[in-house]
Amino acid sequence: MESRSARTFRSEALTVGWLLTGFLVIVAACLILNLELLAMLIGAGLAFILVTRFYRLSWMIMIVLLPFSLEIGGEKGEAGLGVTLPTEVLVALLGAGFVVRCLLKMRIKYTRSPINPPLILFILACVLSLHATAHFRVSVKALIRDVSYIFCGYYLATQVLTTRRRILLLLVACLLSSGLLAVYGIATQAVQGSFRAYQEIASPFFRNHCIYAAFLALSLSVAIAFALGCCHAGRRGLLYAFIGLFAGAIMLSFVRGAWLSLGGMLLFNAWVFRRRIDYRVVTAIFLAGILLVVVLVGVGVGTKILERLGTIADTGYSANFDRLDRWAAAWRMYQDHPLAGVGYGTYADRRKEGYIHYRSAYSSRIRMGAHNLYLEILAETGILGLFAFLWLMWRYFVGAARSLRHDSDPFRVSLIVGSVGAVITFLTHAFVNNLGPSDKMFITFWLLIALVPITSRLRGTEEASRASSPAVPEVSGP
Repeated sequence: MESRSARTFRSEALTVGWLLTGFLVIVAACLILNLELLAMLIGAGLAFILVTRFYRLSWMIMIVLLPFSLEIGGEKGEAGLGVTLPTEVLVALLGAGFVVRCLLKMRIKYTRSPINPPLILFILACVLSLHATAHFRVSVKALIRDVSYIFCGYYLATQVLTTRRRILLLLVACLLSSGLLAVYGIATQAVQGSFRAYQEIASPFFRNHCIYAAFLALSLSVAIAFALGCCHAGRRGLLYAFIGLFAGAIMLSFVRGAWLSLGGMLLFNAWVFRRRIDYRVVTAIFLAGILLVVVLVGVGVGTKILERLGTIADTGYSANFDRLDRWAAAWRMYQDHPLAGVGYGTYADRRKEGYIHYRSAYSSRIRMGAHNLYLEILAETGILGLFAFLWLMWRYFVGAARSLRHDSDPFRVSLIVGSVGAVITFLTHAFVNNLGPSDKMFITFWLLIALVPITSRLRGTEEASRASSPAVPEVSGP
């Protein structure tokens, strides 16, 4: 007989599926009919129903819908313009729901973690930078935006993902959502007639091909970890299909930062699962990869990929040359304002105010970030902000290593490995590209960070539950 938890799991999965399908149909219809205001009203109404009726489920739906969040209004590169549906509406409603729940219960729940102190210090450093900013409104908007990402991605994740069933539900739904994104992204490239660099991929849901590739890299890491770590043999083939889809979409995005970011993630997975890897499968994947390369070269795409790879270390290449100028600008901002920085979220504005070194750099005429997360944090929040961020990352990796050392459960190990691999790809890619501001990337990033305390708490509750359950008496034979 089907257990109560299994029935609940199936009911929640069906609810997520129907709501996801319904929202995508509504958005598609509004886009076709150019009814942006109607899309906003329908999105707001749907969000209100979800938050009032299903608070935890509405958070999960927001995470699943992240690949298809849609920015309405505002142009690429402009600050503080436009509204993103359904994310911004859901974030606001989830925040209001959180306040109401706290007032009704007269308490605030939180999960203890070594990550919390550096996270609080990082937020404090961002707040302190407001004292030095020359663009106060821009800094306040950036601070509200990113604190809301931390609230939704980190805090609410620790409150919602309290059971293995909920985590599994979210993983399955996100896998399907990311798979749909990859198919849609490849289709938008095919419609444009050829595969090449700097295309409008997955438009209108993505305005930046780097963020598209980086987002798929996060999903790829989790899929690889579960394929190697805990997936049953019968379902492993399906996961391998998703892995191939994600890898192919990333390769066809022509984003060099995404390509480079996969190296550390793959090495980490290979090291953790070195005793579980079926080398027959590795051989088959290797041969399939060679066949794919031959096919791509035959249709002309492979040559473009090789040419793109050849530009990685070429300082004369326009994109690389431009990065050098932006990195130098960030360093000069830090030298001028070493303690509090120039103000959170204001790098792009301050760069135009005397920090452009090479006037021939193409980004000197547009609003763009530093293309290096660490230098941008250093420029905007000073040494305190960078110290807090690096301390946070250190505590995250230490906590993940401790969990891997003391945990042998395949599901929890795969969850940690997938999280760490995804964070490795993010931190590597963020060294050479701008991955924000983006609800897709940073809500997901903070969710990945939250998986360490979530997994630690899950291990404690499951071990305590097993210890407290009565032993089943042994039945003797006749």
